[in-house]
Amino acid sequence: MAREPLRLLRATAQRAGTLAVSPLRRFRRPSQTASAAASPDRTAVASTPFDPTALDPTARPRSLVRAAGLAAVTVLGAWIGLLVVGSVHISVGPMDTRMALRPSLTGGTKINVAPLGALELNSHHAPLRLDVDVDRLDPIRSQALVDHPERLSGLQDEVASDVTRGTLGLAVRSCVAVVFGATALGLAVYRRPRRALAAGGLALTLLTASGGAVYATWNPNSVLEPRYSGLLSSAPRWWATRAAS
Repeated sequence: MAREPLRLLRATAQRAGTLAVSPLRRFRRPSQTASAAASPDRTAVASTPFDPTALDPTARPRSLVRAAGLAAVTVLGAWIGLLVVGSVHISVGPMDTRMALRPSLTGGTKINVAPLGALELNSHHAPLRLDVDVDRLDPIRSQALVDHPERLSGLQDEVASDVTRGTLGLAVRSCVAVVFGATALGLAVYRRPRRALAAGGLALTLLTASGGAVYATWNPNSVLEPRYSGLLSSAPRWWATRAAS
């Protein structure tokens, strides 16, 4: 009998605690529900990639301007490199010549025979032109051909071998020239090694693409239809007169 009041007191205390906690649980449920409902949106926002152009509308035009500037620096530096260190001296038969690559919109080959004039050949279509300057006629090799006319039969093969060797040397020298020129100008303009190396790599890529265009459009029959300028323009008429006589 003495324990009954204690049991009633404990039961009353437990019921009062349950009634006090249940309103708090009911009050917290809406916030938990709202946070659970908002969590997918937060996940979607977090998974969306950051777009800098959304905050700065001028970011994309600036990148285009930077790319155009890098291309201009690359082309100008490559052209300067070809002008400064892009030529090779080679002996072709009895002649001493200088070969160089020059930027051009039409391509082709130009053979300068100073002071007589020049010959232009439609040898290829690429943004590069092959310039061949005949510096002089070597007297020793020329006299050897005069003294031994039988050597004239092998002169064509000798000239072809000399031209091939000179072309390979010119290709290597031109690669070094464009990379050096574009890298040096890029370093002077941007003052950042990464940008300078990017300009050098882009210059080498452009030269390689131009070389592929030369190889794809090479016309070996262009030597049969040269265009003369200067005093050499009278050469076809002279040959025609000699043939008629």
